[in-house]
Amino acid sequence: MTQRRARLNRFCAMNTSQRGSASIEFVIVAVAVFLPLLALAVTVSSIQTSQFAVAVVARQGVRAFALSPSEMVGQRRIAAINQLVRDDFGVDSQVSWSVNCSTRPCHSRGGLVRVTVSTAVPIAMIPVLPRLNLPPSVRISSTANHVVPLVPIP
Repeated sequence: MTQRRARLNRFCAMNTSQRGSASIEFVIVAVAVFLPLLALAVTVSSIQTSQFAVAVVARQGVRAFALSPSEMVGQRRIAAINQLVRDDFGVDSQVSWSVNCSTRPCHSRGGLVRVTVSTAVPIAMIPVLPRLNLPPSVRISSTANHVVPLVPIP
């Protein structure tokens, strides 16, 4: 019995220098694994938020443009919708849009209006690694169509 106790005491004495190192190793590994995952989650979330915002600007902008009395008023409405949606979604990147019409003038009854909205979302928190050719931003665009009403809306 005393031999067992002596062996156990020697074993415990040898392992006292390792006491507490498992928690430190876990923290180091957790930081090395979880920080890149967090960066990836933030980047994907930013891209998805921008995609939602661009889709809303395209859909609502084409409706507002098609129902507006003139092209100038329609462009102002798209700009107002763009600003409102960017503020609502918290999108900081510059948004651009283009309006294409199937007929001239654009507001001819029954004509098709197409609005394409695009933006470039910067890839945040992703470091530039050597030999890794990542673009600094992701280009996002959305297109929506609307037919100018046959009956003028008062």
